[in-house]
Amino acid sequence: MIYLVFFGIHIVFCLILAALWTMKRIAFHPVWLWIVLFVPIWGTVMLWWQKKSDADEEREKEFLEIRMGERDFDQDERFQGVSKSIQVDQDDMREKVVPIEEALVVNDTATRRELIVDVLYTNPNDYISQLYKAKANSDTEVVHYAATALAEIQKEFDLAFQDIAMRKSAHPMDESIDQEYRRMLEKYIDSGLLEGDGLKNQQRIYSELLGRDIEKENTRGLWGLLNKKAETDLALEDEKALDQDIAMMEERWPERDGVYKFKLKRAMLQKDRKKIEELLRQMEENNIFLSAELRNMIRFWES
Repeated sequence: MIYLVFFGIHIVFCLILAALWTMKRIAFHPVWLWIVLFVPIWGTVMLWWQKKSDADEEREKEFLEIRMGERDFDQDERFQGVSKSIQVDQDDMREKVVPIEEALVVNDTATRRELIVDVLYTNPNDYISQLYKAKANSDTEVVHYAATALAEIQKEFDLAFQDIAMRKSAHPMDESIDQEYRRMLEKYIDSGLLEGDGLKNQQRIYSELLGRDIEKENTRGLWGLLNKKAETDLALEDEKALDQDIAMMEERWPERDGVYKFKLKRAMLQKDRKKIEELLRQMEENNIFLSAELRNMIRFWES
């Protein structure tokens, strides 16, 4: 009697399995249905083991596609944990920056590909200059990896700016969004993704944003903002704006070495040797503290 009950349960289980297979709720080769039917218990165990092996094989295949740059971790939540587990130590990666540059010019395909993939698995934003060099490499696979990484970095910036614009549209009076936009723009300019007119246009916008913050009452970190604006205006070679920056610095902090630093850079921009010599004399007479940057500038000029 107990055998009849057992086989009755087994037949019901097989019918349920067949129904799930027919409804495509579970996938396996039809032959496994017959194995489960004629080999009670062990047939089910074998089917379960086969499904587990198939899943592992598929997972490994997808992981290899990611490794080869054909997929992205963000496309599949199942790999979020995997992405964290294969991160390369940042200090180790920084030691490879010079080898990356060297590997791009040597005839060693395996090394080139290994190092460029290491870059992709750390933080590609820190190695943009290396990625640009990799784009000019003769190895098409290295070029593909580099171009894909740069495109993803650009996409991240585009999405970030779109998100800020949408939030600003919904909350036009929220000044914290303006600050976020300025910081994001600063990061974008410093990233190395921009060049030529595109870089100049973003620098002009950034200088204007800094100017607005500087003009506000009780602005925190005014000295730092003025320094950033002066550096930007210097890069733009906007002499009028740079003169205004220096005048504001000199009015508030006349003895700071940073004031003389920008005065020197201003004179160098104009190639005014007489003005440079006068500034050097003023610093010596006023016992101005010389930062490492300022000392290097002076050594460069005096050499």
